[in-house]
Amino acid sequence: MFKDFPTPGGAEISKSAFNDNLFDYKKFLAKLAQYWWLFVISLPICLALGFLHHKRTMPYYQVSGRVIIQDLQGSSASDNLLLRQLSMDQSAKSLEKEIFQLRSEALMTQVSKDLDLNIRYFYEGKFRDSEYYRTTPIRLIPINKDEVTFGLVWIKSDGKGNFSAHQNNNSEITSGVTQDTLTLGYAKFLVDLVNPAFQGEIRVELATHEGSAAALLNALNIMIDNQNAGTLRLSMLDPVPSRAVEVINSLVDNYNENEINKKKLVFENTSRFINERLEKINRELDSTETSVVLFQQQNQVIVPTDGLGQALQQKQSSSETVTKLQNDINTLASIKKILADKGDGRYRLLPGNLTSVEDGVITSIISQYNELILKRNKFLGNASVESPAVVRVTYQIDNLKNSVALSVDEAERMLQTQYSIAVKNQMNAQSQIYKAPTQQKEFRSISRQQELKEKLFIYLLQKREEAEITKQTYQPSVLFISKTRPQGIQNVNFTKTMGIAGVIGFLIPMLFIYIAQLFDNKVRVIEDIKKITSISILGGIPHLDKSKTNIFINDFDVIESRNMIREKINYMLPNTPGLGSVMMVTSTIPGEGKSLITTNITATFAHTNKRLIVIGADLRNPSLSQFFKENNHKGLSSYLSGIESDYKPLLHKITLDDQTGGSASFDALFGGVVPPNPSQLIGSPRLAELIEQLRKDYDYIIIDTPPVGIVSDGFSIAKLVDTCIYVVRANKLDKQALKLVNEFEHEKRLTNIGIVLNDISRGGGFRGYGYGYNYGYGYGYGRSYGQGNYVHYYNNTKK
Repeated sequence: MFKDFPTPGGAEISKSAFNDNLFDYKKFLAKLAQYWWLFVISLPICLALGFLHHKRTMPYYQVSGRVIIQDLQGSSASDNLLLRQLSMDQSAKSLEKEIFQLRSEALMTQVSKDLDLNIRYFYEGKFRDSEYYRTTPIRLIPINKDEVTFGLVWIKSDGKGNFSAHQNNNSEITSGVTQDTLTLGYAKFLVDLVNPAFQGEIRVELATHEGSAAALLNALNIMIDNQNAGTLRLSMLDPVPSRAVEVINSLVDNYNENEINKKKLVFENTSRFINERLEKINRELDSTETSVVLFQQQNQVIVPTDGLGQALQQKQSSSETVTKLQNDINTLASIKKILADKGDGRYRLLPGNLTSVEDGVITSIISQYNELILKRNKFLGNASVESPAVVRVTYQIDNLKNSVALSVDEAERMLQTQYSIAVKNQMNAQSQIYKAPTQQKEFRSISRQQELKEKLFIYLLQKREEAEITKQTYQPSVLFISKTRPQGIQNVNFTKTMGIAGVIGFLIPMLFIYIAQLFDNKVRVIEDIKKITSISILGGIPHLDKSKTNIFINDFDVIESRNMIREKINYMLPNTPGLGSVMMVTSTIPGEGKSLITTNITATFAHTNKRLIVIGADLRNPSLSQFFKENNHKGLSSYLSGIESDYKPLLHKITLDDQTGGSASFDALFGGVVPPNPSQLIGSPRLAELIEQLRKDYDYIIIDTPPVGIVSDGFSIAKLVDTCIYVVRANKLDKQALKLVNEFEHEKRLTNIGIVLNDISRGGGFRGYGYGYNYGYGYGYGRSYGQGNYVHYYNNTKK
């Protein structure tokens, strides 16, 4: 392959090199028009493929609905008021948290179980499969839903109440009538022929409920619709819109049911705890009232004086604090009792009404503990104590119990410290009223205890009633504000599909033509030459069939083309009176048709009635005689080597008949026998002497020389000529190789150059891609010349 030679001097050449990198839109559009048949082929094929794709694509429907989240960010609804006042309220709701819970795998697994979504039925159609949902003529009823695993089975009904089943290997695995048993793996099914008259085959795809839930979660999309209003949009893509509607509705229903059950359990436990405290306080209140009565019977009640008011008020405040702390200490004692229980009651919910504990750690860990207790109770509703789920949750509870116990101990130590401080404050207040009678102090102490216990008793009674009311009037957490409904097909649009197919049908030929033009590195037309070099272009010779590769034919296009070339050459030749003009014909590589161009130029100059001689100076490959159908026994090589002292006996007289009936004649000096030293002969003084003599004897001397891109013989001849006709063969020469002519001109190795483009395609197009990049010019000497490893192959018909 030729290297990229640098472009020598001249702004005009640099501009041509720059233009060589520009995309030729006109040429590209011309190629599109030329290869219109590619569009005729591509467009129908792509449209047919688009239609087939449309028919085979399973349509997916968009189903969506909007819901609103109740109690967002801890609203003041009555169902949470009690929990907040008892410090048992869970964290405030957020839209992100609700989305996470709605997308939980456990919740979707329950939906799959409720709707039996792990078993799907398909009818194989001509173009695509159709899915049955709630309308299947054959149904598999699992005997144990938890035993269903992944599988695939075909069930065929004969329309008479009989069925047969087979799997991938097409071998029948069972047959029978409706309600017979079918075993697939570890699972057993009852085959229910819903429509006994159905005749055909359906495909049944089986999956676990967990696998079905995973697929449903992939199709489910939950987005925040309005952050401030607390609304979400639930949407789902599914080929069966009715199933998607049921899935979304069931998902919301199961979520609300779980939330209601969870909160009801919390309320029940809270009510139970309140009842236990009421019983204890009721007993303490009875004892206090009895003490008041006995005291009043035994002593006269003393009314506090004004001087004792502040001390009594401080004592009252301290007493309230002591009572509150004592209540929390008792609550912690109850929790420790539950934690220490080793019997059946050890998995009970823990109370969390610790009003004096400011640290939220114990409240949070008790909340986590209660969540696990609720989950265990829920699992026990459907499974035994030995089930893996129950065992796993129990293990988590036991592990968390230690953390709860540690937190309780820490809270108890803190409360005991606070209690000691409060008692000390109470004692300080009591010391200030030491002057009061003992009876008065005892009475006030008993009365204060009575008052505090009465307030606490009334408070707990009120909360118990609120708990009972809340439990009966609890509202769902998630409510629909717009009905779940299909929104239309999302993935199938006939117009869009056919439009895309049509665009692709146009783009494929355009891309093919663009790539072909992008990687086209051959010289095709005259415009390609103009982009690479600023050297004058004399014209072009059109493509000739094999039967027209000699000059004894009458081809109008060829005759007009070579006449135009002749006129341009005349402008390049010097006007020297008494001396003929010498022109050489050369090329870059073999096979470009320089000998053919030589014969055509000779023919057109011969009809000018001037004295003309054509010389075959390509001593390495003397083929010029073949175009004139003459022998090549003796010629220029004999004269240059000294075998012949005079050139005239070596001449051949050639006569050409023209279309008007006239004739033209000229002399021809062919190359002769191939010598062993062609370069030495061409560079010898005898050639220069011969040219000088011929200038006197002839008006035009045309010399056919070797390719200058391969061997240097032509440069020796170039010193003796007036102009150089440089032949470039279309669809043959590499554009990079054409840049050599710029270097030859810049270095003055060739002067007064004119380019002739040979073998121009009469209809245009991308001909000649098969020529490749490797050129050769060998002569049978056991060696090769030029760029790379070239091997000469000469075929006269290609000239």
